[in-house]
This record gives sequence, structure tokens and C-alpha cells, in this order.
Amino acid sequence: MDDEEEFLELTKEILEGAGFIVECARAAGEAVARAVANPPDVILLDILLPGCDGLEILETLRGEPETADVPVLACTALGQRDSGPLLVQAGFDGLVSKPIDWHDLERLLTAVITPG
Repeated sequence: MDDEEEFLELTKEILEGAGFIVECARAAGEAVARAVANPPDVILLDILLPGCDGLEILETLRGEPETADVPVLACTALGQRDSGPLLVQAGFDGLVSKPIDWHDLERLLTAVITPG
């Protein structure tokens, strides 16, 4: 989930080109409803959103039985060194910093989806 239309479209295009199936959401309620109705293998969630932050959405997702164990990666323009440990403590399974290195994102998604 991200509130930036261009970022959503670019992310979807790149990840689908790499073989992933991608669903996008632009609002918190939409993201949670879609994830609960059809739990994904992984969720890429922006942290800084208008009206709601990614931490609130993560808490909601963790509270739903259908999404409690789905890996959630924080996607943020905040510095990884500064925010990374706090986001992992908050319950995120990893961090993707903006601007995104698409190859690193693909590797991270693959690792989270197929651990081991």
C-alpha cells in the first residue's frame, strides 16, 4: 500500500515483470479488507500515509487471524539506520528504503516468500 499513484504503478509494473502477482491499495481500509479477504504471501506497506500511518495498519493486520502471520515489509523514505530497528521492533518483517533498489526488493520479496 502506498498513497503515491506513480510509485504504485511503477512498483506493480516492475514486480509483475519479475514474475510476482501484485495487488495495489491506495487507502488503509481498502488494503486491510483486500488482505483479509485474500491473504497475500507478503505485504509491502508505506509508513507515512495521509490520515493513517503504516504502524496502525500493521497493528490491524496483526489483529486479524487471516493476516496475523503474513510478512509485512515497511516501505519508507525514512533512513534505514534511524528507523529500521524501531520498525522491526514494531512488528515489521523487514524494511525497504525509498528510493528503492528494485533488485534488492526482488531479492527481499523472494526471501520472505520462500524462506529457507
